[in-house]
Amino acid sequence: MGSWQSSGVFSGLTAGEYEFVVEDGNGCKSKKSNKVTIVDVATLSLTMDTTNAKVKCNGGNTAEIGFTPSGGMGNNVYTLHKGASTNPAMTISATQIGTDKWAFTGLYTGTYYVVVKSNDCVYTSTRVVIDESTSVASS
Repeated sequence: MGSWQSSGVFSGLTAGEYEFVVEDGNGCKSKKSNKVTIVDVATLSLTMDTTNAKVKCNGGNTAEIGFTPSGGMGNNVYTLHKGASTNPAMTISATQIGTDKWAFTGLYTGTYYVVVKSNDCVYTSTRVVIDESTSVASS
C-alpha cells in the first residue's frame, strides 16, 4: 500500500493497476476500491501522404494533403495552418477519405502544416509545400 495523503488527487502515477482506501477523521478505513488501470498512451503522430500535394491547373485549388493519425487519446481535432504552424488555423475541415485516412482538399499553392490535437497531446506535421504543375506550352 502507498502512502496516505490528504488530497483526493493523485499525480505522477505511472502505468499500472491501482486501488485506493479512504480513511476518515476518526481513523475508520473504507474497503479497497475497484482496480483503476492507468495505461501509457501511444505517442501522437501523423503519417503524411503528399502524393496529391500539387495544383493540377495553374492558379487552381486542386491540391490535397492526406494524413493518417496514430497514437493519442482519440477524439482528434485536425487543423491546417498556412505559412507557419503558429499561424491561425484555416477555416477548412479535414475529410475522412478512408478507414483511418484523412485529407485537406481544395488547396492552393503554399506551405502548409497539419496539426492534430488529442486531449492534451499536440503533434505538428513537417512542412508540406504545394506547387503548381509544370506549365505545358503549345507550339
